[in-house]
Amino acid sequence: MSSPIPDALGDFLIVKVVVKSKTAGGVALPESAQEQPVAIVVSVGPGPIALNGNRVQSEISPGDKVWFAGRLLPIDYDGSKYYAIKQADIIARVDGDE
Repeated sequence: MSSPIPDALGDFLIVKVVVKSKTAGGVALPESAQEQPVAIVVSVGPGPIALNGNRVQSEISPGDKVWFAGRLLPIDYDGSKYYAIKQADIIARVDGDE
C-alpha cells in the first residue's frame, strides 16, 4: 500500500504530470504532436505570505487539473514520479480530459 503524499509547504504544489502520448484509438503521437502537459494537483501548500504578513490562500485544490509554466522540481516518492511547482506558475485550471 502506498503512503500518502507529504503536505506541500509555503506556496508550493505537488503535482503529477500527465502527457497525452496516444490518441483515444491507441495510436502513438510523435513528441511534436503531443499537447500541453496537464498536471493533476496532489497536495497544496498553505500559500505565500504577503508583504503585510497575511497568508494568501490558494485558489487551487487537490484533484484540480492545471496548465503550468516554469520550473518543475522532480520528486521520486514511493515508486512514483511527482513534481513540486510554485503556485504562481499555474496558468489555468483545466476542465475534463484536456
